[in-house]
Amino acid sequence: MNGAFATTFFESLGACLLGQAEAYRHMGRRFRSGGATLEVGDVLVGATLLLGPLLLILLYFFVQRVRVKSQQASPRALFFELCQAHELEWRTRWKLWRLARRLQISPPARLFVDPAPWERLSSGAPAQGLDREEIVRLRDLLGIAGNSANHG
Repeated sequence: MNGAFATTFFESLGACLLGQAEAYRHMGRRFRSGGATLEVGDVLVGATLLLGPLLLILLYFFVQRVRVKSQQASPRALFFELCQAHELEWRTRWKLWRLARRLQISPPARLFVDPAPWERLSSGAPAQGLDREEIVRLRDLLGIAGNSANHG
């Protein structure tokens, strides 16, 4: 019975393979000379496979470049970072920004570290719409050391 089964199996398998031999013969016709054709779909798939990763890499480097540029400190960004570090209210931030602009202090973050503008304000007449008490309050809020005789 095993022999009969094997014979039947191989005969039916051979018939299947030989019956469809024509399909297998034509599978490689595109790779033979003269039968090779180039279709638009093949070109698009190849271009996508080659150019897609390249475009992704270029996009990644562009995004990184923009990110680095945006993280570089600008005078305005530094001023507002210092305001945030000192936990200043928006009204106080706005007063300091206007004060730096009116006194032509560049960069405006110098108000946080340089006592010279504050001494100039304390020793002179009330400046830029701020009275002496307001100037002293802002100076103390920022922790700027200066001439205590002018603190009144």
